[in-house]
Amino acid sequence: MKQPNLPAVLLLGCPGLTSQLKRRGLAAFSFKSVAKLVERGREVQARACLANAGTTEGRPLAELIRKLRGALPFTDLLLWIPGARAEQVREAMAAGAKDVVLGASTEAAVEAIAASVEDQELLPHLRRANKDSEDAWIFEGMVSRSLAMWDLYD
Repeated sequence: MKQPNLPAVLLLGCPGLTSQLKRRGLAAFSFKSVAKLVERGREVQARACLANAGTTEGRPLAELIRKLRGALPFTDLLLWIPGARAEQVREAMAAGAKDVVLGASTEAAVEAIAASVEDQELLPHLRRANKDSEDAWIFEGMVSRSLAMWDLYD
């Protein structure tokens, strides 16, 4: 029997969460580097990403967030910063993070990322629409499936 396509989530510096997310019906991909996460994230069209703030690779937190948001614009980005100060939360949100997980437990992180995916209303439809339009015809920069439009153009 074919496995159903599970929503993909990316993990940066959170290796112990993969099996817990799988039990929640999510396909989790764990990475140690931002470059590998971005490359794979584009391939699997991830719906969410959880980054441990301890894995910034020497970058300021806001720079890491902007890099991930720029590379994966349709992926919800959550940061896991147990016990974060208010300034860190504001900085993360201002830079483009969807949420900041303050709890130190893995359960708190798993719950936050699962809730983020479950709360998405438009993103799953956007992914489906993009997949459906792959066989559409390109017509002067517009997507067109109408033969009448082609006749009109000629």
